[in-house]
Amino acid sequence: MIEGYIDIAGRPMVDIIAIGAEEEIPLSAIIDTGFNGDIYLPTRVAVRLGLKLNNTFPVEFADGSIKEELVFVGKVKWGNQVKTVDVLLTQSDDVLVGTGLLKDSELKIGFLSRRLVIQKEELK
Repeated sequence: MIEGYIDIAGRPMVDIIAIGAEEEIPLSAIIDTGFNGDIYLPTRVAVRLGLKLNNTFPVEFADGSIKEELVFVGKVKWGNQVKTVDVLLTQSDDVLVGTGLLKDSELKIGFLSRRLVIQKEELK
């Protein structure tokens, strides 16, 4: 189970540790259910981590524009696991966690309680 919180701006947040060849960096990330990839990291963070370029693929943004994005390989401490993830870069300071990391989980967001819980879905 991963516990998060709702920040003062009303955004669902979770703390992660991004892991690269150069270092590990603790980060607070916004849960973005409109992003179906794994993680968006600020470019300055990706450079510090020493991430390696893996691929490119087209990304469609909310305004309908499509842009070819560079995809890097990284790792993230996600709960008690270390997962290999696809990392996209942003010029923003925001770290985004997308549904790629949530696909095998159940996400519960309580805006009134200001609590967020991510649980691994048990196979039945």
